[in-house]
Amino acid sequence: MYKKNIIGSVAFIFLFAAAFFMSGSFPAMVDIYPKIICVMGIILSACLLGQTVYQKKHNIENEKKLSRKQIITIAVTLAGTLVYVMLIPVVGYMTMTFIFLLTMTFYVDPTSPKIAYPLVGIAFIVLLYLAFGVFLKIPLPKGILI
Repeated sequence: MYKKNIIGSVAFIFLFAAAFFMSGSFPAMVDIYPKIICVMGIILSACLLGQTVYQKKHNIENEKKLSRKQIITIAVTLAGTLVYVMLIPVVGYMTMTFIFLLTMTFYVDPTSPKIAYPLVGIAFIVLLYLAFGVFLKIPLPKGILI
């Protein structure tokens, strides 16, 4: 486990660093978001590296096996994300994001009040619009349903 985490975290640090420097060729207002994501990725990868080194130094074994339900949840989430990304150009970013959030929050937590699912979707769409449309002035992909 230690070896996989160390190799993975170092690889992600290099990957995010490379993406950070490549985003320097983007126009001035467009490069902010990718750079923020890259910095966050580097910080999280460094945290994983630090945690792994600490666990190895103190001989802490923390490997857990995934249950069948967890594996199915991961598979459904990955398949849903793939469908989401493929339908964005057709349906539109805002509409598809709302549908994706609605279905995934219901799948992950079906016990919440039913009114919470559309409220989460609408709140997220509003935040996306404000962040990208107003603050960053980045047009989002439009489709048939906008």
